[in-house]
Amino acid sequence: MDDEDLLELCGVCVEDMSKAWGADPGLGAEGGEVERGSGCQQAHDLGSAASAPVLPPLPPPVRERAVQTALASGPVEAGRSDSASPGPGPEGSPAPEADRYVDLTVTKAVPKTALAPDLAAQFWLEEWSSEECRQAITRSEVEGLDAFILDGVVTCEECDRLVETSEALGFTFWHSGDDVEAQRKFRDADTIEMFHAPIALELYRRIQGFLQDESVVRVEPESQRWERDIEGVWEASGTNDDLLFARYKPGGHFAPHTDGYSVKDLNHRSMYSMIIYLNDCSPGGGTKFYHDSAKGDLVKDASGKITAPPEASLLTVDAVKGRALVFYHNHIHEGTAPVPGTIKYIIRSDVMYQRRDPICTLPEDVEAYDLYRRAVDLAGDGREPEALPLFQRAFRMSRSLADLYGM
Repeated sequence: MDDEDLLELCGVCVEDMSKAWGADPGLGAEGGEVERGSGCQQAHDLGSAASAPVLPPLPPPVRERAVQTALASGPVEAGRSDSASPGPGPEGSPAPEADRYVDLTVTKAVPKTALAPDLAAQFWLEEWSSEECRQAITRSEVEGLDAFILDGVVTCEECDRLVETSEALGFTFWHSGDDVEAQRKFRDADTIEMFHAPIALELYRRIQGFLQDESVVRVEPESQRWERDIEGVWEASGTNDDLLFARYKPGGHFAPHTDGYSVKDLNHRSMYSMIIYLNDCSPGGGTKFYHDSAKGDLVKDASGKITAPPEASLLTVDAVKGRALVFYHNHIHEGTAPVPGTIKYIIRSDVMYQRRDPICTLPEDVEAYDLYRRAVDLAGDGREPEALPLFQRAFRMSRSLADLYGM
């Protein structure tokens, strides 16, 4: 059977897949019955359902995302609809069960088109020497978290220029779907996204000398951070050139969440988030961190916005002009609302890492991993029937990748 034939599956196969993934049996991507496909016709003609193509289990991280996107309401992932959510209750009342789902990972801020290169070129930073970095920047630790603060990473003049340029080009609401009001209860922000290697390079030049334990990250099997594809030793290599400028107007907030990895390939990804504050807006407008208990205990405030109960709060880092906040992706955090009369401006980026000893580097491994990532995205969008054949093709194409994910 050719790999291409696996793109078509019959109702029996989809039903088996649905039982494993928790979807409605016998339904295709558009909710209709799936007809027998060429990919499994031969197997079923042999007269035994057991002869049908083996359906690999959805890897745990992907299964979690598929469950998230299957929920009709809640902030389980930026960009998902909560149009089915009940209306807001009294202040402090629990959010609906779907809103309180344990996995709050935001893997990508928004499926928007990045700013054109000629427009992105209007954003720039001065080039600093190593000595200028040492003199201008100070580091302080965030107690109890794998996080730190770098004050003075961007000058006041640079902050003002970046804000003016972004306002001149125009922000748009982060979510491009139809359910804008529903999404505002999770994240109420306007954004500009751009790929800007020169700014990313300069930011890394400025912060590199202040990376301490964060310069090398070791992920071992017994670590709480362990996942199959990030086990190993990783070395800091730069900052993400995919930059997100965000504007939060008075009352605008970002509900409690964790940040997902920005993955370039199997051996190159982010580990730490970086938020750069472009203006002062305290009180309000800071980044609040929560205990892990907040994962299952979200509430809605009086306006219906999703947050966490006060007792789950750890600390808040104030928004200070020119400050960079750097923290490991899995910390639960919230962008608090600016007070009336104040607008909050930030840049969102990441510290990128390379695997010290690369794995799965053969051409077929690289191609298979690209297929795997496409399948992950489809599964995360609730399109499991489309994701399944890509998982199959990826694991058939690369034995190393299949072993990595336990297939």
